[in-house]
Amino acid sequence: MIASRHQGLQGQKKIKRKPRPVGAEIKNLADSRSRINLVLEKNQEKSIMAKKPHVDQLGATTATTLRLTEPYHGSGRVVFGDSWFGSVKTCMELKKVGLYSTLVVKTAHKNFPKEIFNTMGTVNKGEFKSLEAKEHGLIAVKYMDKKEKSLVSSFSTTIPGKPRMRISKRTGEKTQIPRPKIFSEYCEQAGAIDIYNHYRTGGTGLEDSWKTLSALQRQFAGLMGFVETNAFLAKKFFEDKEFDHGQFRKQLANELLTNSIDKASQGLVLRYKGTKRRLADDHKLEKMLTKQKCFSCSNKGELRIEHKTIWCCACTGPKRPVCSPNTGRTCFTDHVASGFFPAKKYRKKVKV
Repeated sequence: MIASRHQGLQGQKKIKRKPRPVGAEIKNLADSRSRINLVLEKNQEKSIMAKKPHVDQLGATTATTLRLTEPYHGSGRVVFGDSWFGSVKTCMELKKVGLYSTLVVKTAHKNFPKEIFNTMGTVNKGEFKSLEAKEHGLIAVKYMDKKEKSLVSSFSTTIPGKPRMRISKRTGEKTQIPRPKIFSEYCEQAGAIDIYNHYRTGGTGLEDSWKTLSALQRQFAGLMGFVETNAFLAKKFFEDKEFDHGQFRKQLANELLTNSIDKASQGLVLRYKGTKRRLADDHKLEKMLTKQKCFSCSNKGELRIEHKTIWCCACTGPKRPVCSPNTGRTCFTDHVASGFFPAKKYRKKVKV
């Protein structure tokens, strides 16, 4: 979900259970090991979604699943899906395109042997009951964990899997709750997107801090959040398992400000001469009482052009006047990138 309350946003939804309940809903496919998002699909108006591929023949949920997994058809990979995607029909259609799956079945229980399971009696915690459709190569499992859950799978088994460790809040006693392999595998892999969303919007999401009245820019900010999180997870998975997300954001911001990937990646930052404080943490425009000549644009170029400004930079060193980015001039951004003001040069004065 990309948070947005702009009026006129195409496909805007309100889902109360979401941390950001109003905005554009995103369906996504992620790698369960690295948790990198691979495919995104934005929810649009009903009339547009009804014209998407496979909707007429298979319905909205199965069609969405096939579109998201289309780049991997025929690869033999395994798809884990929650109850929105889960149904016997989706499991069978994925098998037809060369993908295996384990899906939670909750509301879309057509062709699922729910009534047969009900006749088999109650299931206690840690116990399960299973049925197999040998003709289609599917198994259905009803398992009792904290609450009853139903799964359908085209590849897994019901042999004992990794048990769940339960710790008592009162005594601290540890007990192991047995689980079949189909359920332990699902629990290990299915949290990839939730963990991804926690990294992307666990604190302040980019779409939350971007001050704009444009719905398009708000959506762009949300997509940039996806890009930033993917970059962090790639570095964490392929290079440094212990890499911190806050550390990554600081390094990324420093690289963008200095425009020097090599220096910033080595931990080198630009500083004022004679100081030890990082510039990237100190740059901030402050308002002065009176207008003064910009120290940057009045000392560069062939002519000494005198622009007056009411802003100054509050970074380490003398507070010198500098033109705001709102003027269209690059004095402040040049100062942030270079780490210093240009040396004072006496040239022919031109008043503007």
